[in-house]
Amino acid sequence: MKKYIGKRILTGLLTILIVFSINFIIIRLAPGDPIKTLMGKETDDPALRAALEQKYGLDKPLPTQFVVYLKTALTGDLGTSIIYNRPVTEMISEKLSATILLVLTSGILSL
Repeated sequence: MKKYIGKRILTGLLTILIVFSINFIIIRLAPGDPIKTLMGKETDDPALRAALEQKYGLDKPLPTQFVVYLKTALTGDLGTSIIYNRPVTEMISEKLSATILLVLTSGILSL
């Protein structure tokens, strides 16, 4: 029984790592330049670009970015929304009560 539980835990952790890896890769392969989006279409200041790359860690190699991504996600820090300039965890927590209500209602109706 212990072997089975250990195997299931290991499989679960491996699945989570694979999902994080795929998410990281998809974000990096997405078209467009996030720094250019933050700077605006007309602005092309190299100093501003370098400062934003350093602020968001985009000046580091991809393996280092991935390790930082995993560390921050595992500590519960999902970062700051680029569009709304607010913490992502705060934005999720605002919508959590409505989501739970929707899940419970659909669960009751399906029963």
